[in-house]
Amino acid sequence: MTDMTDGWTEWKGGPCPVPLNERVYLRFRDGDTFFENRASRAGDWIADEGGLADCWQMSSDGSDGGDIVAYKPAMIQAALNEQG
Repeated sequence: MTDMTDGWTEWKGGPCPVPLNERVYLRFRDGDTFFENRASRAGDWIADEGGLADCWQMSSDGSDGGDIVAYKPAMIQAALNEQG
């Protein structure tokens, strides 16, 4: 993982890297960003019995647009907002 601009951390797949109750902003492979005051619990993006894919894991061929490719804890964004 490497730090990206404005507090984003690049993600290349694996177990969820933050506590499941931590609120995070997300960037997905397809370019969508879960952001703009809509931080969600990290655990909301883990596979469940209802069939939701585990977005923290990468698809084997990298073709799933729902793969998480970067994340930012909401508390980091809040600190950035306070700075200006």
